[in-house]
Amino acid sequence: MGSVYLGGLGTGFWSDPEQIAFNLKMYEAYEPKMDDATREKYLAFTFTKALLLSYSLERYN
Repeated sequence: MGSVYLGGLGTGFWSDPEQIAFNLKMYEAYEPKMDDATREKYLAFTFTKALLLSYSLERYN
């Protein structure tokens, strides 16, 4: 059980652990839908863009 849930129990936000258990069952785990090739393409583009930006900022400092 996470610290936020324990804090909520301690402050009276939740009256018992069963309320927390119900709350946890409501949410599903995140499952990425992007395929590996597309993810790699976006990561490579973003990394390159970040490098270029850092090089351009370095010139002005």
